[in-house]
Amino acid sequence: MRRLTSIQTSDPLAELITLAQAQARLRRGDGEDDGTIELVIVAALSQLDGVDGILGRALVSQGWADQLSGFPIGDRLPIVLAPVISVDSVTYFDADNVEQVLSPSAYALGHDCSGAYLRLDPNWSWPSTYDRDDAVTLSYAAGYGPAATDVPAAIRLAALDLVEHWYEPGVRVNTDEVPVMFMAKLRRFIRPKF
Repeated sequence: MRRLTSIQTSDPLAELITLAQAQARLRRGDGEDDGTIELVIVAALSQLDGVDGILGRALVSQGWADQLSGFPIGDRLPIVLAPVISVDSVTYFDADNVEQVLSPSAYALGHDCSGAYLRLDPNWSWPSTYDRDDAVTLSYAAGYGPAATDVPAAIRLAALDLVEHWYEPGVRVNTDEVPVMFMAKLRRFIRPKF
């Protein structure tokens, strides 16, 4: 089984950081440099949230689909992001290259210290798939919950700190890197990547 990609299928249900929160943190009035502040918010969140974020987590509830070249050899199918709220569907292309839906009774959602996974029911076996990169698609909802307040306060605070750090007028910063001081705050939330 080779993981092809993870695709965001729906946006977060709420903004983790609002423009008003960032303005208050930066001591800026309404309409004062809003475009730049909004851009910095997007940059900060892209460093933290989703598959490409350093945390390896979805923050506010959002939809994702993991595509794989086939089912695993063992009974566990790891899910890329944590925390997983629900599994919407598991679809696959059978040996005849016809798309099928795997019965929800064939698997259960499980969690351990390395994250979420689907565990195959002992009475089932993974079906054979057609030889294609996107043979299996696992669609799921991930995140701490539908509201920004569901996200741990340490993550919300670190996101605001990052916005403040990157906003400093007249200072050029590399938004491809997260400063060490923020990494220390976030260390316990970082999930290993597959």
